[in-house]
Formats: sequence, C-alpha cells, structure tokens
Amino acid sequence: MFGLGGIYVELFEDVVFRLAPIGRNEARRMMHEIRGFKLFEGFRGRPRADLKVIEKSLVTLSDLVLNHPEISELDINPLMIHEEGHGATVADCRIILKSSEG
Repeated sequence: MFGLGGIYVELFEDVVFRLAPIGRNEARRMMHEIRGFKLFEGFRGRPRADLKVIEKSLVTLSDLVLNHPEISELDINPLMIHEEGHGATVADCRIILKSSEG
C-alpha cells in the first residue's frame, strides 16, 4: 500500500495497492496514481520531493518481504520524504513476524 500517509490516508482515502514483487516502473506508476502526487512535485513554492528515494524504497521493501517470508506485516509510517536529493527518514517502523509454529 502506498499513499500520502497519516491523516491524509484517512481523510482522502488516496492509496494504491500492489502485490510484491514490484519493480521500478511499477513503483513509479504507484506514485503517479495517487491524487496527492502533485504535492511531491513541489506545490505552492514547496521543494520537489525526492521521488527517486520513494521509488527505491517501494522496490526495496518489495524485495525485503519476498526474501523474508517470515515477515507477515510491515508498516512504515511516517516515511518522511525530504526535498530532491536529500533522501528520506523513517520515523516509525513496525514489523510483525510469523510465529515459528506456523
């Protein structure tokens, strides 16, 4: 699932879903599909977001869950995207592992 996060997900219900694996092209499509994408491009004088780091994060997380089937849930909220060229910061991450009994 990908969206603006936080209250925006609840307020606008502006999210997209994909099943892993996803590649770079699919990650780009996901970003462009949300209505809030314009905010990433720099809106009303705000700097353009680091779109490459969003793309890379989506692909890397897809690879992570495929390579680690013991992960049953993974939630990053928020992933704070900085301006272009300055990356992102994970403020909170929750990973739920499957029990060893099944």
